[in-house]
Amino acid sequence: MDEVQISRARASDLKALHDILFHLHGHPPWPESRNAAATSALSSILADTRRALLIARVSGGVVGTIDVIVSPNLTRDVHPFAVIENVVVVPTVRRRGIGRQLMEAAFDFARSLGCYKVQLVSANKRDAAHHLYDAMGFDADVSGYRRYFCEP
Repeated sequence: MDEVQISRARASDLKALHDILFHLHGHPPWPESRNAAATSALSSILADTRRALLIARVSGGVVGTIDVIVSPNLTRDVHPFAVIENVVVVPTVRRRGIGRQLMEAAFDFARSLGCYKVQLVSANKRDAAHHLYDAMGFDADVSGYRRYFCEP
């Protein structure tokens, strides 16, 4: 496999992100009729200095993504924390270290903003992802809860 390049997403990556995020839940992340809303959301994400939407490229093609969001905090000596969301690597290149490289880049971003921790939640059925998270030093020592306000 060619070298993996990790970089921040660009506005021109919207279509690639749509295609990759399909693999997260097995259906399109947004319908074509919502492309304008997705373009606006991506613009806001890219403008946020406390957020890094990262992508992995191999041979110029986008093969993975991760979103890391840093939040100010009033505990832990006022050090912020980071939340990781939407970690996905396309199935054809999984188990080749791409997810690990995306995670390391997310950690680097969080550290650069002084975060004291990074956290994520993952659906119970994502066993392969959990193996990666365990191998990267995450502790499954808390219970996670979600409440959706609309159909996920």
